[in-house]
Amino acid sequence: MAVPVWPSSLPLRPRSQSLSGGPRRMVASFEPEQGVEQTRPRVTAAIHVLSFETPALNAAQMVTLRSFFEDTLRGGSIPFSWLDPRTNDVWLWKPVPGDGPYKETDLGGGFSQVSLTLVRQPGRPWWAPYMQPDDMTPPLLVMDFQNGRYGRNGDAETFDAVGTLTRASTGTFVGSNGLVQTAGVNVARTDADGLIIEPARTNWVLRSEEFDNATWTKALTTVVANIAAAPDGLTTADRLVPTAVVGDHITSQTFAGITTGQAYTASCWLKASGYGWARISLGTSFATNYVFVDLATGAVGLNSGATSIVVTAFANGWWRLSYSVTSNATGNGVFQIYAVNANSFTTFAGDGTSGILAWGAEVKLGALSAYVPTAGATAVRAAETPAIDQAIASCDLRVTGRTGTVTTLLGTSIAAGSWPAAAANGARSIIAYPTGTL
Repeated sequence: MAVPVWPSSLPLRPRSQSLSGGPRRMVASFEPEQGVEQTRPRVTAAIHVLSFETPALNAAQMVTLRSFFEDTLRGGSIPFSWLDPRTNDVWLWKPVPGDGPYKETDLGGGFSQVSLTLVRQPGRPWWAPYMQPDDMTPPLLVMDFQNGRYGRNGDAETFDAVGTLTRASTGTFVGSNGLVQTAGVNVARTDADGLIIEPARTNWVLRSEEFDNATWTKALTTVVANIAAAPDGLTTADRLVPTAVVGDHITSQTFAGITTGQAYTASCWLKASGYGWARISLGTSFATNYVFVDLATGAVGLNSGATSIVVTAFANGWWRLSYSVTSNATGNGVFQIYAVNANSFTTFAGDGTSGILAWGAEVKLGALSAYVPTAGATAVRAAETPAIDQAIASCDLRVTGRTGTVTTLLGTSIAAGSWPAAAANGARSIIAYPTGTL
């Protein structure tokens, strides 16, 4: 049930110079038989009491005020939302217990003045952070994906109560604990930047977490399977160990599906495990390309033929290295991971025990996107289609994108089952206000 709000037809602020009060000292004290007086707090929350007078109210406003306190607030027994005139923050308030919730003074000429003493209640309305200055009307719609707050007209809801997300597959995302997690079919994905909305993507690399599998060719490299905790928190990360033979130590896989002239993104999670550098590259249907990465700092080392290089830090010392490259032929591709002990060269003799950890190899058409795990076949993450369930005939709409870009649409409307274009790629928040608020 929505918390009642101070009526918009009544003055929002007290009469000038009539405000008094502030924090109350709420402690219990006692004197022991020996020693000094002992005090303890009566309550854990700060108690504020304010007394004030309203500006002159006409007859219609008095009818509104009486109905608000006597009917809506049931004689003042229910808390209501009001703007603290000292801080301009919205809080919950109740009249102090006593003879009545307020006192009226007849000013003559059809005007009255009301005196109130209010106690600020612990906690604030859930929608208070979204209020505009000097406005007490709750937003018509709140979809705050970063903080997990959703609601309509002051009523707190779940995401499923105000919107829908259609995706005919599972999808991964990075949770608040920094680990890769999986959302079920038709379950929205949210991370530190808000709601994730992505088109369909296919990972052509097979056995993306199983480098010991025969699908992967090991050149002067041995693989120790499931030796460490992976970026999803499970013990599924593999160690790639260069042998004690001079040469290039490569773990690679040939895959099909490359079309000439298309931009592809290669990515893999990597972590130091004795050696502190790694290199990934794509071959066969691509011109020369590679990227070295420092697994101690995440710094990009020598690279060639690569664009959009991104190194992202993950929990427990993991780095996700990704880059894009345009194919120059149609046919197969080769994904290659080099375990190396320095920047700029790949040919050396390993010590037979040191190496790197690897997990989550991918090659996908298009830009970097959320991870798509594979087993014995290519895997597809289906496209996502979000929607706002109920129509809003007229509103001021504010959309904050995943990068923080704010788009404001004044005097617009929301059709049932639609989605704002400004949030097509996801959003931090979507807030709808009554028209004229913004």
